Amino acid sequence: MNRKEDTARLDGMAYATRRIKASGMEAWEQELAMRGRRDLGIPLMSPQETVIASQKIKEMTIDTVLTMAVMVLHDEFDFGPKRCKRFCDRYNEKTGCLADDLVSWDDMTQTIKDELGLEIDIRLND
Repeated sequence: MNRKEDTARLDGMAYATRRIKASGMEAWEQELAMRGRRDLGIPLMSPQETVIASQKIKEMTIDTVLTMAVMVLHDEFDFGPKRCKRFCDRYNEKTGCLADDLVSWDDMTQTIKDELGLEIDIRLND
């Protein structure tokens, strides 16, 4: 076994010890069962830490998509600062609606299809 594997194994053992001390063996067994059913691909994280990491990933995704959209609007369609700011404000409002479950991706893609005649398929990570 190499040093990296040794370190990972010891980190896992330390993590398990902390979790068992903090929440008990039953909680640890539940976490192991959850990870067996649904591999999150994020090792050595508690469910709470996974939620926090997931939120950070979502926020970064929203920010990077906004950045790309503003670049395209400015470079290709000559949007100036006022129109880009208006776009940013509406984009943030729409993402807020998604986050608050006021609208779904299906709602949005259907509206785009109905009003613009454009078919947009969102690739899912099933």
